[in-house]
Amino acid sequence: MIFNNDFTKFSSLNQIVERTCKCNSAEDCAICEGEGKVTVLDGRDESQYWHRMQEELVYRLEADFYESNFVTDIYRKEDKLCITYVGGEFHPAQTFWFDIKFLNKLACHSESPIHLWTVTIGEIHALSSDVYNEVIVPFFKDELAGIGHL
Repeated sequence: MIFNNDFTKFSSLNQIVERTCKCNSAEDCAICEGEGKVTVLDGRDESQYWHRMQEELVYRLEADFYESNFVTDIYRKEDKLCITYVGGEFHPAQTFWFDIKFLNKLACHSESPIHLWTVTIGEIHALSSDVYNEVIVPFFKDELAGIGHL
């Protein structure tokens, strides 16, 4: 694990965990960007629906142990989601975006589309690797998805 659990802050909307990065505030750290700490939303917030995400606020989630990045940032602007993988294989960080409608263009949902209104942040986090494989790896681009920031 790359973080030490320091303390938990509560707000009316989210439980936020402030973690100390083990880089010892290295300036070139892609995770904490030299600040020595990272704010991570508590896992219970992963059940929040994507359309209830506040626009222009980064939702930072710690990646699971089997993922090749350390942190996943999710940012919403209208119906588009911007994903940034940070740490691990992703140094420097890598960013891609997609329209929420793109989830039903994924091969895994071609037979049984998902109801987009009920997609949660946790599902976006889990499906983002499928989006990454279809968008980034083969460099597929169209009006629903692309590489880089929105």
